[in-house]
Amino acid sequence: LFVGRFDPRGTPLWTRELAPFDISGAALDMALDGKNLVIAGTNDRRPLQQLTVVGLDAAGNHRFSRPLCSGTSVHTSALTIADDQTIYLAGSYGETVECDGRSLPFEAGSHSAQDAFVLALDAGGCLRWLEHLSSPANDRINAMSVRGDELLLTGESAATIDIGGRPERLSGGFLLSTKR
Repeated sequence: LFVGRFDPRGTPLWTRELAPFDISGAALDMALDGKNLVIAGTNDRRPLQQLTVVGLDAAGNHRFSRPLCSGTSVHTSALTIADDQTIYLAGSYGETVECDGRSLPFEAGSHSAQDAFVLALDAGGCLRWLEHLSSPANDRINAMSVRGDELLLTGESAATIDIGGRPERLSGGFLLSTKR
């Protein structure tokens, strides 16, 4: 896998391979804030996958990279950068996951189901906070956006979902707005 920057005429400005950062899987997401590029992706190792976050500047120079989460079937599903350079990442996992030393509970009822998580990183890639969204069924965050001091999430669940210790009935699709 690689990432590249091109000018408006399609002329390559730079390219970088992602293999040195241990990103090799198909679960890949990226966000650009005008100055910096953040890439999140997983590797294809079994039985545990690793989710890695990489930051590059506008010239493609390495700013940071770090393994962030490891677990069973870890995937990224949404990534955005706020005006204050806070990086928000959402994803899903099956059975077990540990992010930055913190284990997240798995409440999905079967081994094929997924729970969701959302986290915030500072501009250097350090974890600020981490929350899980879980129910006895499949849970997923599909997209995120930052608006002022709110983080907007869209997703889907098949049951009442636990959002940071507050059970909410969000069966089907949902739009959640929370203070960041």
